[in-house]
Amino acid sequence: MRHLWLIMVFCLGFFARSVTAADLYAVEVLADVTDVNASVAREKAMAEANRQAFELILKKITTPEHVAQVMTLNDNQILNFIKEVSVLSEKSSNVRYIAELRVKLNEDVVKRYMSEKQIPFMVDKAANVLVIPVYRKAAALPAELWEEDNLWRKSWEKNTASEGMAEFVIPEATDQNMEIIDAEKALSLDTRLLGWLARQSRASDVFVLEAVAADGMDVRIYSPEGGLQETVHVDGAADETLFDEAVRRVKSRIAARIKSQNIAEAQKQTEITVLFMYQKIREWLDLQKQLSDIPYVKKVQEEAIGDGKTQFKLVFSGSIARLNQALAQKLFVLNNHGDFYVIESRY
Repeated sequence: MRHLWLIMVFCLGFFARSVTAADLYAVEVLADVTDVNASVAREKAMAEANRQAFELILKKITTPEHVAQVMTLNDNQILNFIKEVSVLSEKSSNVRYIAELRVKLNEDVVKRYMSEKQIPFMVDKAANVLVIPVYRKAAALPAELWEEDNLWRKSWEKNTASEGMAEFVIPEATDQNMEIIDAEKALSLDTRLLGWLARQSRASDVFVLEAVAADGMDVRIYSPEGGLQETVHVDGAADETLFDEAVRRVKSRIAARIKSQNIAEAQKQTEITVLFMYQKIREWLDLQKQLSDIPYVKKVQEEAIGDGKTQFKLVFSGSIARLNQALAQKLFVLNNHGDFYVIESRY
């Protein structure tokens, strides 16, 4: 009787992780299902994997309330969004099915559905986020950045995995970087210095993270454009676990902030005429690459070129201020001249 009960009981466990921030419409899901036989377990696992993957991808591109709205769809309806399911590994017994699956949604179908239902969603480019981990062993002690005993930096070095659509990078401890910027300069939020570092890392967003040991840890999140954004407190002893948990929470906050900004920005689209003057053609080619790296730039369309200048249409989501913020981090500035804009290098 006990054997029969074990066979009939239905047990389901799933763990899922994003493939990469850049691969927005795909996730990998680990399925472990037990049912009356392996065939039934596999069928249920596939249906549940589709649902889990669908929800995980929605969480990357829209708000929690809109995720809940879309997840009222049934399993058959969710199938319409599935583009492909790849079995990375699998094994089964008489009553159990275990597999690692890669589920990819049909991007066009998802976008069309979200647009028809007027559900806001995020732009489809990952954001490279440069974080500068400044540390104080106590509030009254000097700030550290490149020092060997900066445990806050060391924790970021081993925990740069992407979160949502944010790909995290930290500046390398090169002689040049250490000469250009130190902890106090980072905390001064010098736009030019931070913009130079962002350019070196091909990052569109920069945050200075000041961690202070204080009955656990307080992490102040600064933006060069907006100053102090928020403070995150983590309780615990000053050991590796505390630092890792602080990194996890800060990454989550920054990723949520970027997603919120991008969802809002994606609702607005602007087209402007821009003039750029250069001495060598490679400067124009470099600018095109810099613009394409900005997540909310949709199109750079050249209209005329010659005599050391080029005119182009720039289509982007969001505000001019937000665009100028990203350009400043790449050492460019956009100036309004009435009917057109001029973009200039800030080297």
